[in-house]
Amino acid sequence: MAKRIKSGCRKKRDRIDLFGRTLEMPGGILDKNAHIELLSNKEAVVDGCHAIIEYCNDRIKLNIGHGSVCFTGRNLEITSLNENGLVIRGFLLSLEFCM
Repeated sequence: MAKRIKSGCRKKRDRIDLFGRTLEMPGGILDKNAHIELLSNKEAVVDGCHAIIEYCNDRIKLNIGHGSVCFTGRNLEITSLNENGLVIRGFLLSLEFCM
């Protein structure tokens, strides 16, 4: 017996990918994963941050869902914070992922 294929029915992932491609967004930006952009070693923009684990002048550690990310440097500060993400400014020396 032949299998029926439903036309016009897409999986959620396919719809999200199609939406992202339509808006010409980079791949993975609409996922629930974290998205990190570095602007030289002076600023980091983090989308998809779940919580701030540690925050001091030389170290900021963030929960990104399936692990954590740790920024180390000098004079680090969170200059913008909302429910979707945050911006870290300062002199960034390293970035470490822990899963």
